[in-house]
Amino acid sequence: MTGSVRLTNAEAWEVVAGGQTAILTTLRADGWPISVPVWFVTAGDRIYVRTFGAKVRRLQRDSRASFVVEGGTRWSDFVAAYLTCRATVQSMTSALDEWFEAEMAAKYGGRFTRWKQMPPASQEFYARRPRSLVTLTPVGPIRGWDNRRAAGRRPAAGEGSD
Repeated sequence: MTGSVRLTNAEAWEVVAGGQTAILTTLRADGWPISVPVWFVTAGDRIYVRTFGAKVRRLQRDSRASFVVEGGTRWSDFVAAYLTCRATVQSMTSALDEWFEAEMAAKYGGRFTRWKQMPPASQEFYARRPRSLVTLTPVGPIRGWDNRRAAGRRPAAGEGSD
Protein backbone atom coordinates (compact mmCIF):
# COMPACT_ATOMS: atom_id res chain seq x y z
CA MET A 1 0.00 0.00 0.00
CA THR A 2 2.67 2.49 -0.99
CA GLY A 3 1.60 6.08 -0.32
CA SER A 4 -1.33 5.05 1.87
CA VAL A 5 -1.67 4.80 5.63
CA ARG A 6 -4.55 2.32 5.29
CA LEU A 7 -4.07 -1.17 6.70
CA THR A 8 -5.23 -4.41 5.15
CA ASN A 9 -7.82 -6.44 7.07
CA ALA A 10 -5.10 -8.78 8.38
CA GLU A 11 -2.89 -5.87 9.44
CA ALA A 12 -5.80 -4.16 11.20
CA TRP A 13 -6.55 -7.39 13.10
CA GLU A 14 -2.91 -7.46 14.23
CA VAL A 15 -3.41 -3.97 15.67
CA VAL A 16 -6.55 -5.12 17.47
CA ALA A 17 -5.04 -8.34 18.83
CA GLY A 18 -1.90 -6.53 19.99
CA GLY A 19 -3.70 -3.60 21.63
CA GLN A 20 -3.77 -3.23 25.39
CA THR A 21 -6.74 -0.98 25.99
CA ALA A 22 -9.67 -0.48 23.65
CA ILE A 23 -12.59 1.90 23.67
CA LEU A 24 -15.95 0.13 23.58
CA THR A 25 -18.92 2.29 22.61
CA THR A 26 -22.48 1.21 23.37
CA LEU A 27 -25.81 3.01 23.13
CA ARG A 28 -27.84 4.29 26.04
CA ALA A 29 -31.63 3.87 26.02
CA ASP A 30 -32.00 7.46 24.80
CA GLY A 31 -29.73 6.69 21.82
CA TRP A 32 -26.69 8.60 23.00
CA PRO A 33 -23.38 6.73 22.74
CA ILE A 34 -21.24 6.08 25.77
CA SER A 35 -17.59 5.02 25.43
CA VAL A 36 -15.56 3.20 28.06
CA PRO A 37 -12.06 1.73 28.15
CA VAL A 38 -11.83 -2.07 28.33
CA TRP A 39 -9.23 -4.80 28.38
CA PHE A 40 -10.00 -7.66 26.03
CA VAL A 41 -8.79 -10.74 24.20
CA THR A 42 -9.28 -11.92 20.64
CA ALA A 43 -9.80 -15.39 19.20
CA GLY A 44 -10.26 -15.78 15.47
CA ASP A 45 -12.33 -12.86 14.25
CA ARG A 46 -14.04 -12.25 17.60
CA ILE A 47 -13.31 -9.95 20.52
CA TYR A 48 -14.11 -10.93 24.11
CA VAL A 49 -14.68 -8.65 27.10
CA ARG A 50 -15.63 -9.72 30.63
CA THR A 51 -17.78 -7.09 32.26
CA PHE A 52 -20.88 -6.37 34.34
CA GLY A 53 -23.44 -3.67 35.01
CA ALA A 54 -24.55 -0.93 32.66
CA LYS A 55 -22.47 -2.09 29.66
CA VAL A 56 -24.18 -5.47 29.81
CA ARG A 57 -27.66 -3.94 30.13
CA ARG A 58 -27.01 -1.59 27.20
CA LEU A 59 -25.77 -4.43 24.98
CA GLN A 60 -28.69 -6.67 25.93
CA ARG A 61 -31.07 -3.88 24.90
CA ASP A 62 -29.18 -2.90 21.71
CA SER A 63 -26.39 -5.13 20.42
CA ARG A 64 -24.77 -2.46 18.26
CA ALA A 65 -21.29 -1.41 19.38
CA SER A 66 -18.06 0.03 18.10
CA PHE A 67 -14.57 -0.92 19.17
CA VAL A 68 -11.39 1.13 18.72
CA VAL A 69 -7.79 0.21 19.48
CA GLU A 70 -5.05 2.80 19.06
CA GLY A 71 -1.40 3.21 19.80
CA GLY A 72 1.57 5.50 19.31
CA THR A 73 2.86 8.40 21.33
CA ARG A 74 3.21 10.92 18.49
CA TRP A 75 1.01 11.70 15.50
CA SER A 76 3.67 10.32 13.16
CA ASP A 77 3.54 6.98 15.07
CA PHE A 78 -0.26 6.82 15.40
CA VAL A 79 -1.82 3.47 14.51
CA ALA A 80 -5.46 2.48 15.00
CA ALA A 81 -8.15 0.00 14.08
CA TYR A 82 -11.91 0.55 14.22
CA LEU A 83 -14.69 -2.02 14.08
CA THR A 84 -18.45 -1.83 14.00
CA CYS A 85 -19.77 -4.86 15.87
CA ARG A 86 -22.75 -6.83 17.09
CA ALA A 87 -22.50 -8.01 20.67
CA THR A 88 -23.79 -11.15 22.32
CA VAL A 89 -23.85 -11.47 26.09
CA GLN A 90 -23.44 -14.73 28.00
CA SER A 91 -23.57 -15.31 31.73
CA MET A 92 -20.11 -16.17 32.96
CA THR A 93 -19.78 -19.87 33.76
CA SER A 94 -16.82 -21.38 35.59
CA ALA A 95 -15.48 -22.79 32.30
CA LEU A 96 -15.82 -19.45 30.49
CA ASP A 97 -14.23 -17.63 33.42
CA GLU A 98 -11.25 -20.01 33.46
CA TRP A 99 -10.81 -19.70 29.68
CA PHE A 100 -11.05 -15.91 29.79
CA GLU A 101 -8.63 -15.53 32.71
CA ALA A 102 -6.09 -17.81 31.01
CA GLU A 103 -6.35 -15.76 27.79
CA MET A 104 -6.02 -12.49 29.71
CA ALA A 105 -3.01 -13.78 31.65
CA ALA A 106 -1.35 -14.88 28.39
CA LYS A 107 -1.98 -11.49 26.78
CA TYR A 108 -1.35 -9.12 29.67
CA GLY A 109 1.09 -11.13 31.77
CA GLY A 110 1.74 -9.69 35.21
CA ARG A 111 -0.43 -6.65 34.51
CA PHE A 112 -3.56 -8.83 34.72
CA THR A 113 -4.90 -9.75 38.16
CA ARG A 114 -7.08 -12.84 38.40
CA TRP A 115 -10.28 -12.41 40.44
CA LYS A 116 -9.08 -14.71 43.23
CA GLN A 117 -5.80 -12.78 43.55
CA MET A 118 -7.48 -9.41 44.09
CA PRO A 119 -7.60 -7.82 47.53
CA PRO A 120 -10.55 -9.04 49.65
CA ALA A 121 -12.49 -5.78 49.23
CA SER A 122 -12.22 -6.05 45.43
CA GLN A 123 -13.30 -9.69 45.53
CA GLU A 124 -16.35 -8.72 47.60
CA PHE A 125 -17.19 -5.87 45.22
CA TYR A 126 -17.09 -8.13 42.14
CA ALA A 127 -18.78 -11.07 43.88
CA ARG A 128 -21.93 -8.93 44.26
CA ARG A 129 -22.01 -8.21 40.53
CA PRO A 130 -22.78 -10.97 38.06
CA ARG A 131 -20.09 -11.01 35.40
CA SER A 132 -20.85 -11.60 31.75
CA LEU A 133 -18.77 -12.47 28.72
CA VAL A 134 -19.41 -10.11 25.82
CA THR A 135 -18.54 -11.42 22.37
CA LEU A 136 -18.08 -8.77 19.71
CA THR A 137 -18.51 -9.89 16.11
CA PRO A 138 -17.47 -7.43 13.39
CA VAL A 139 -20.16 -6.22 11.00
CA GLY A 140 -18.63 -4.98 7.78
CA PRO A 141 -15.00 -4.19 7.16
CA ILE A 142 -12.45 -3.41 9.82
CA ARG A 143 -10.80 -0.03 9.25
CA GLY A 144 -7.19 0.58 10.16
CA TRP A 145 -4.44 3.07 9.53
CA ASP A 146 -0.80 3.53 10.43
CA ASN A 147 0.68 7.02 10.17
CA ARG A 148 4.18 5.55 10.15
CA ARG A 149 3.47 4.69 6.52
CA ALA A 150 3.23 8.33 5.59
CA ALA A 151 7.05 8.46 5.58
CA GLY A 152 7.17 12.22 5.74
CA ARG A 153 4.62 12.78 2.99
CA ARG A 154 2.12 15.58 3.55
CA PRO A 155 -1.49 14.39 3.43
CA ALA A 156 -3.56 15.93 0.65
CA ALA A 157 -6.41 18.27 1.60
CA GLY A 158 -9.23 16.26 3.17
CA GLU A 159 -7.20 13.04 3.42
CA GLY A 160 -7.65 11.01 6.58
CA SER A 161 -10.88 12.67 7.63
CA ASP A 162 -13.20 9.65 7.28
